[in-house]
Amino acid sequence: AWTWVKETLLGEVSERQPTNLLGLRQFPGGDACSAGDVTPMRLNALAGIESAVLDPISAAAPPIAAALTGLLPQYGDPNDGQAAILITDGEETCGTQEDALGAAAALWAAGVEVHVIAVTTTANVTFLSELARAGGTSGAMLARDATELGAALDSVFADLNACLCPPETSCACGDGYADPTRGEECDGA
Repeated sequence: AWTWVKETLLGEVSERQPTNLLGLRQFPGGDACSAGDVTPMRLNALAGIESAVLDPISAAAPPIAAALTGLLPQYGDPNDGQAAILITDGEETCGTQEDALGAAAALWAAGVEVHVIAVTTTANVTFLSELARAGGTSGAMLARDATELGAALDSVFADLNACLCPPETSCACGDGYADPTRGEECDGA
């Protein structure tokens, strides 16, 4: 599953990076129960995100609470569409589910939605849906392949009113894309 998750995620980042602040925290980090470093959110973040995405550690356990903790300094104006998108194949195994729910609720209380995407059929979707609701969203989405993951990510970006500027597209006013380097805001297609 990792190959299609990585390819789909990077494809979505590529389509959204010119007009949206994007960052990444891959987890687990250096050891099985630590969260990785945060790649700062910025425009045109693909290169930084690509270099930060590492193949998973085979014996790794998902530290969901740790992954959601310490993210707030990355966010700006709570009036902007802000979200953490948790893509996981498991459940909290390093801390407690209550710790993870508390971390999601803390982000939501600060204006950051927590969207959850489960990428295997063995993930604890009941817990992950509870986590999403604690983070202010309706529930976890299940993605069993690249098409479903792409649709789930597109759904999250649509909820956030995140603009799309496909690669090799010169975004200009009135074309349905936004180019913040020219002072544009999202302009509907």
